Amino acid sequence: VSKIQIEGLRVLNEDQVLQQSGLLEQNNVLYLDADAVCRAVEALPYVRACSLRQVFPDTVILEISERVGILTLQLNSRSYLMDDDGVVLREYGAQEVPLTPFITNVGGLEFITIGEEIDQPALQAALTVWEQFSQLPMAEGLTVSEIAAFSTSELVMYCDELFYEIRWGSETVENQAKRLGVLWNSENGQLNCNEYLDLRFEENLVCK
Repeated sequence: VSKIQIEGLRVLNEDQVLQQSGLLEQNNVLYLDADAVCRAVEALPYVRACSLRQVFPDTVILEISERVGILTLQLNSRSYLMDDDGVVLREYGAQEVPLTPFITNVGGLEFITIGEEIDQPALQAALTVWEQFSQLPMAEGLTVSEIAAFSTSELVMYCDELFYEIRWGSETVENQAKRLGVLWNSENGQLNCNEYLDLRFEENLVCK
């Protein structure tokens, strides 16, 4: 192996990937263990998937699909960048400004590991809420600052532009988002709520 080409990098640098891959220690394309190389690279938190192509006589091409951070998990006074699968990509430095929204108050979550995919139900429900809300046209005019994931049945969204909170449940998030979008459009965004809008009761949207 005399030439290594890496494609698809945006966050990671080539040195990180090369060191992790072990390719620098291998010298024969014929006997290269492609699966082992890809597994090693995929152990990096930012790597979603890796594939390897061998171009004879002496070239190896690594194709990397990176994970993209979309929000911040706050836990024990620390902030972590997370992707849409719930994989923790890294911890923010003390001087960094974290990406919003923040997921907070995740019930039952005590500790995490960088690179780990967190399958805690309340956290996954909060990710679904963010995904569905982001697809609504109304989302373009609102800044979601926080989603408090107390439990799968109590997910509370806070927006900078609204005086009230929006309450979600995990069982029918897609339908809740659709009803919210219809209500928002019918009222031109001027909902008569002072404390909360609760989407969890099927067709009966509760506004207080």
